[in-house]
Amino acid sequence: MGLHDIIVKMMGTLLAVSSWKSVSAEKGLDAFLQTFEAVTPGMAGYDELKKIWITSNEANVAAFVQPTSVEELKGMILKLREYDIRPMIQCGGHSFSSYATQKENGVTIDTSRLLGPKIEVDTENLTATISGCVLQQEVHDVVGATGNAFIGGHHGDVGYAGYILGGGQGFRGRIEGLAIDKVLEFRIVTAEGEELVVTPTNDHADLFWAMQGAGGGNFGVVVETKIEIFPHEGKEVWGTLQFPYASRDDASLYFQNYVNHHNTLDEKLNFRMADNAFKGGGDILYADFAYFGANKTIAEQVMLDFMKTKMGVDVSTVNILTSEEFDSLHMQTPFDGGETWTLDGGRTAGSAYMTKVSLETSRWIIDHFLSDSHPCKGTRHWAFTACGAAIKEVPKTATAFWGREAEVEMEFFVGYDNTIEGMDQHCKNFINEVIEQMQSDSETTYLGSYYNHVADGYDDYAVRFWGDNLKRLQGIKTKYDPDIFWQWQYSIPIEEEGTDDDDDDDDDDDDDDDDDDDDDNDD
Repeated sequence: MGLHDIIVKMMGTLLAVSSWKSVSAEKGLDAFLQTFEAVTPGMAGYDELKKIWITSNEANVAAFVQPTSVEELKGMILKLREYDIRPMIQCGGHSFSSYATQKENGVTIDTSRLLGPKIEVDTENLTATISGCVLQQEVHDVVGATGNAFIGGHHGDVGYAGYILGGGQGFRGRIEGLAIDKVLEFRIVTAEGEELVVTPTNDHADLFWAMQGAGGGNFGVVVETKIEIFPHEGKEVWGTLQFPYASRDDASLYFQNYVNHHNTLDEKLNFRMADNAFKGGGDILYADFAYFGANKTIAEQVMLDFMKTKMGVDVSTVNILTSEEFDSLHMQTPFDGGETWTLDGGRTAGSAYMTKVSLETSRWIIDHFLSDSHPCKGTRHWAFTACGAAIKEVPKTATAFWGREAEVEMEFFVGYDNTIEGMDQHCKNFINEVIEQMQSDSETTYLGSYYNHVADGYDDYAVRFWGDNLKRLQGIKTKYDPDIFWQWQYSIPIEEEGTDDDDDDDDDDDDDDDDDDDDDNDD
């Protein structure tokens, strides 16, 4: 039995392992709602709480509960257990996988009022302690006001705790690493209603490792996170540029060159390239970049040199921005319809880590996104996020985050009219076909997917997200959540008892591979 078959078998166990009642069991839900205040369908604020960024996974949540204190949160979790209800967890609602509101008739713990928002900055020790309800924009404003910076993503309305749990990619990643590399401490409430302080050196070091990249919705509700911050005033240069492509062949070549030459990029340069559908245009590629040095002339020259010698693009100028101007392009709220592609009503997304791509697959992807014949009708958009450098310097088993060896991460999105019957599935298929093409091409290296950038998955999602770290994660999941209280589409699958023995009997050829995996995970 191969690894793919093992994962599919585990998923069956995950869904069947518990004898708990369905979350929709009316008696348990009614009893819970009599104990705690909740926002339910038809009440003021319900539609706003239900609003999520990836609409293809939207479900009709029975109730949102909003704890304001740790003690109230503990009480809610214990009552949910008593009434056999497995909840979801929500902060910003920006999760691509939409795990916060994925369960039909379920209960979602909304953390938007939990302890705050509270951000405490220690400028002497260069740390920030951030409550679980805080959005990235708030961290940006408070930490930035002290002349310091942090590792953050590309949108201000992202819940910072969930962003970190997935790994935390951002513009400063190539020089400073991932957001998880800056975490000093988590404080969480577990499935047992127990409050834990989780650090790399205390009794919960195994859980700390897992929370560095295993993703949200797996181990508990994050109450606080303590992170490292760092000075940045006068040390960063930000900019953008746009360049046309005359044909699909040109676009395919630029696509391939970006991926395949990315490992030659100056480690101080973080260069994000995308098509122009996101900006409402066509036949143009655009780039945002950050250079981690004080000299604007050097920053501009480094960018232009890469464009000319590696990308094959002859551009003469770049648009240098202040950090405030650059932030205005990214620290925006996608829910407000400010980006043209979100106006179609529906959205779905996917992700792929790569180290190289063939010209054939590059052209296939360009054609795919520009196709008029695909049944997925909507605004398509792809973008590359730079990886490598400082991210890659950390061993891939040092944290639960599996994508460290990638040079780039490709994100792809579709905005569509979700009132058209079947369009949700057509657009999900459109996204999945990109991954299938990459996997079918021996000259393209697909390493997996970024947990925070995937809306709709596969049976083997666990391999894509966690690779050889999966077995260790399963042991930690069993230890801290043995009843699978935190359960959703992308939960860490609990290993079925006897799976290893069964695999040994079924397929002797897999024995060596399994032993290698065990050796890797025991390190």
